Amino acid sequence: MIFLHLIGILLIAWITFTCLQTYGVIGPTLPPGPTPLPFLGNVLDLPRSREYLKYSEWGRKYGDVTYANALGNHFIILNSTTAAVELLEQRSAIYSDRPYMPMAQEPEL
Repeated sequence: MIFLHLIGILLIAWITFTCLQTYGVIGPTLPPGPTPLPFLGNVLDLPRSREYLKYSEWGRKYGDVTYANALGNHFIILNSTTAAVELLEQRSAIYSDRPYMPMAQEPEL
């Protein structure tokens, strides 16, 4: 009986945490985007064909950088050349996952 109560409490805590993350109450600050459904995210909002039309619509509505989530997969959609250059070239050191390699980056070693 106690085991079932414990499972119920853990399930409620997990659902609450997931919903709070989905709606941006806790966790990292993400760019604006369409409102996700609990557990599914934006699966029903993602286009199956001619994606560029839907993404450009989102760009007009939410801005140059848009966020979508589909079943736990996170998407950042860049809707302008300016946003793409800024994030992928000018800020690449911040967002890349490349490890620091002292032998390659410090000539005195």
